[in-house]
Amino acid sequence: MSCRLRTEQLHIGYGKRTIVMVAHDLNHAALYAGHAIAIRQGRIARQGPPAAVTTPGMLREMSGVEADVR
Repeated sequence: MSCRLRTEQLHIGYGKRTIVMVAHDLNHAALYAGHAIAIRQGRIARQGPPAAVTTPGMLREMSGVEADVR
């Protein structure tokens, strides 16, 4: 699915209802989610506001990636 189509679909329901979204694209998750849950090996590793969940420490812990998060 194209990035444009995904974004259009998310805008349709945004603010009107609860949407459960499974995403590996952290940019989309951070942009649209009011609450994020990071799952590792079937268990909740972190949860909270997207900015609190998508941190350099989480990326390192979850996937072994060293990255800046902005």
